[in-house]
Order: sequence, then structure tokens, then C-alpha cells
Amino acid sequence: MAIGKLITKGLAGAAGGALAWALVEPSKPTIDTPEWIAFEARMMIFFGLFLGAGLGSLSGWYQGSRRHLIQGAVLGAIFGVLGVIIARSLGSVLGGMFVTMKLSAPIIWRVIVLTPIGAGVGLGVGAGSLNPKRMLQGLIGGALGGACGGFLFDTIGMVTDPIQMAIQGTAPQQRAETGAIPRAIWFALTGTAIGLFIGLIEEVSKSAWVRLRLGRNEGREWALDSPQMFIGRAENVHIPLFGDMNVAPNHAMLQRRNDGWYVVDAGTPLGTGVNGQRIQEAKLMPGSVIQIGGFQLEFLTRGGPTPVRGPETYIGASYPMGGPQMGGGPQMPQQMPQAMPQAMPTQMPTQMPGPVVPPTSAPTSAPIATPGLPSNPTPTSVIPTLAGMASMAAPSQTGRLVVMDGPLTGQGFNIQAPIEIGREAHPVTIPYDTMASRHHARISPTVGGFEITDLGSTNGTYVNGNKVSSRLLWTGDMIRIGGTTFRFES
Repeated sequence: MAIGKLITKGLAGAAGGALAWALVEPSKPTIDTPEWIAFEARMMIFFGLFLGAGLGSLSGWYQGSRRHLIQGAVLGAIFGVLGVIIARSLGSVLGGMFVTMKLSAPIIWRVIVLTPIGAGVGLGVGAGSLNPKRMLQGLIGGALGGACGGFLFDTIGMVTDPIQMAIQGTAPQQRAETGAIPRAIWFALTGTAIGLFIGLIEEVSKSAWVRLRLGRNEGREWALDSPQMFIGRAENVHIPLFGDMNVAPNHAMLQRRNDGWYVVDAGTPLGTGVNGQRIQEAKLMPGSVIQIGGFQLEFLTRGGPTPVRGPETYIGASYPMGGPQMGGGPQMPQQMPQAMPQAMPTQMPTQMPGPVVPPTSAPTSAPIATPGLPSNPTPTSVIPTLAGMASMAAPSQTGRLVVMDGPLTGQGFNIQAPIEIGREAHPVTIPYDTMASRHHARISPTVGGFEITDLGSTNGTYVNGNKVSSRLLWTGDMIRIGGTTFRFES
């Protein structure tokens, strides 16, 4: 995801720079005329306009809503132009100081003049988000990109100038304007560098973020770069989640405090879950999974401890409904659950549950002696067959499914025969869950235990965060059906 964002921002920067050059270059006047200064100023303003609009709209699109996209494009363009105007004046002053000092190094002069312009564009891109931290990130990334562009301009010119003069038939001693090709390459490469460096600085400087694990636009990430970040269905929230009416317009808030990040429910009817438990307020740990309607958001930190088994390891944590004032943040369980075996044992148990009823009549034939067996083996009619064991084992098992979130929170369903789960299934009906299929999954008692089977659902069936088609269940397993979490007990 991070590499993809860097490449996309680089391409957006290249497109903005190339577009600015293509629109302004045809109006190029004769060199060393009064119109030339206006031409250079016009090209730089268009550069800030298109680069700010392109990178700003891209940042808004990554945020996830049309409003953020439009806001990023408009404010990025406005602040990009303002940044270029201010930075160009600063660059002229620095360049004049360089000339006054009688230093003859064109490449260094270009770097000094163009670095502030890149910084101004980057500052404008960051200002489009109205976030001080992103403004600083854009300023640094833009300055690095502008410096790279300044170094490349004369370097490219050294290669292209002789070729262009030969094509024009200009003698070496004659003065000619040969900057068209270097300008085209400079604008494209500088835009690329600014986009790449802005994205790189954003990626390196983020300390905490959330990643969408389940739901529309899976894999999208949001950096937590404000003290408070709101999650919901509204267009103006920091982390918008669309397509699920179970998500309230302003559903929950992520809040940074002295001891870490917390998630706080906004008093919604369906509530907010953390690691399968409904909460009012809870402290987040690296790997914690936040449940908002049918969406799952994973909380991640740079340099934070990695969970041993994933978020399900923390299921036993205590999340008080009243938040810290009722006992503080989540308390880790004293002993983590051990990993359960994932397959049936290769040998049948030595003793099956339930008594074996002796036959009412004697066997019709004598048993056949087999080497290695006792001389008086159990009559064949007493030895239970596989079908007989299944018929005796299944009724003796009792399972239970407990709903962990949503309108049915706390409701339990006993399992003594196969049951189905889904919007129109029986007996576990969840018609409110738009992420669930009509007949989503089935749980059946078998010889080896209770088995869950996906019934070809659209969004899949998950056990402890892993997508499954069929597997045995163990006590404490967390099952995700659409946007609803169940806990299995046996």
C-alpha cells in the first residue's frame, strides 16, 4: 500500500508539472526581452496551480470522500499558487545574494532558486488538508523535490543544448534559447520528485494509523495525525465509511491521550466493538481491531509490539463500558490462550462418550481368532461402528453461539443440531446486517466436534480473523459473519 501511494503521488506530480509546461511553453517570447520574466513567472504559477490541485485532490481521495477530494483540489491549487509566489520572491533574493558574492556555479544557483519554489508548492499541498502536521510534511518534501529539480535542470541542459543547437543550426558562439527541452523534463521530473518526497515524508513520519481490514475499499489506511479523528458515514469525518447504514454519520472518535490512543463510541444504537467486545471507551493496543458496523479497522503503530497470533489474542482483555473512570483501559489476560489444534486427531479416542448398550441376544457366529488380539475378543455386535459412534456422539454434544455486537448483543443460541446463520437463515437470523448473505454459514455437530462451513457467502466467513471455508470450532473462537461477531462456546 505504501509503495503504491508513493508511485501514484509521483505520477500525479509528473502529470501536474508536464501540464503546466504544455500550456505555457507555446507562449514563450524572445529571450532577453521584458516579456521573458513574465513568461517564467506565469509558468511557475501554473506549476504551483496544477501540482497543488493534483496532489491535493489525491490526498483527499485517499481520505475517502468526495468532499475531501474537492477540498484538497481547491485548497491545494490556491495555496500552491500562493506558495509559489512567495517562494519565488525568496528564491530571487537568495539568487541575487549568490550573484553578489560572485560565485560561478549555475547548478548551485538553480538549486538555491528552485528549492524555495518546491517548498512553496509542497506547503500548499499540505495546507489543502488544513492540518499543520501535513503542512510541515509538504514543506519538507517539496523542498527536497525542488532541490532535486534544480540540480537536474542544468544537468539535463548540458546534454540537450548541443543537440538542440545543432538542429537549429545555431553556431556555438551565438546566444540561443535552448531551454524548451530542459524545461519540459524539469517540470515533469520536479513534479515527480515533489510528489515522491511528500509521500515519503508522510510515510516515515506517521507514528500511528488504522488500516481497513474488512469492508468496502479494504487495505485503505488513514494516518492518525490529529489529536481527535472522527469515524462515520458523514462526508466531513476524518475516516469515512460508506455503504453500510449500520454506521452512524458520526459513529466513533479516535482520541490521542498522554498514555496512548483511545476509541470512544458516540452513543450509537449498534455500538462500537474492539476485538469482539462492545465498548463505550477503550484504549487501543497494536493489532487491536475496531468494529464499526460491517467494517473492521486495525490499529497499528510504528515500532509497536506485534501480536503473537493477531488481534484474537486480546479477546480476553477487559474493556469496561464506562471507560477509564470505571477501571482504566483494557487489562491483558493473565494467561494467553494456547493455540488449538487445527486438524482432527489421527487416532479415535479410546473411550467414546455414552454407555455402550450390550446386545439382547447372543451373536449368531463365533468370532474369528486374529493374531495379536485376546483369546476372548468383544463380540462384533458390541464393537461400535463409525456410524454408530457418530449417532451416539452427536446428541451428547452441546454448543452455544453468543452474539458479541449489534442489536442481538448478548443473545445466545444453543447448538444440538445443524444451524444456519444469515439474513434469512434459521435459527440465527440477522436481517439488519447488510454485509451478511441470506444463508451465510452453517454450524453442525460432528464426531470430532462442531464444524462451521461457509455456504458460498459474498463476504466470506472468518474465524479468529482468518477466512475459512470449513473448519472445526473450539471454545472461545470468534466468528465473523458479515458485520456481526459471534463467540463459540462448547
